[in-house]
Amino acid sequence: MSALLSAVLLSGADWLSQSMTLTLTLSGLEHRVSSLPVGAVTTLLGAPFFLYLLRRSRPG
Repeated sequence: MSALLSAVLLSGADWLSQSMTLTLTLSGLEHRVSSLPVGAVTTLLGAPFFLYLLRRSRPG
């Protein structure tokens, strides 16, 4: 179940990162549009869950 859920999560994060675009505006350079790295989207999805697990495991 864990392997299936992780495959779905990573596929969803990849699809989301491909569909989102960044527009970078730097002086002297033209506007460039690129997609987000899949690791950034995975981090944004996984960090809140990781923090939840940390808070839940604390005694007190």
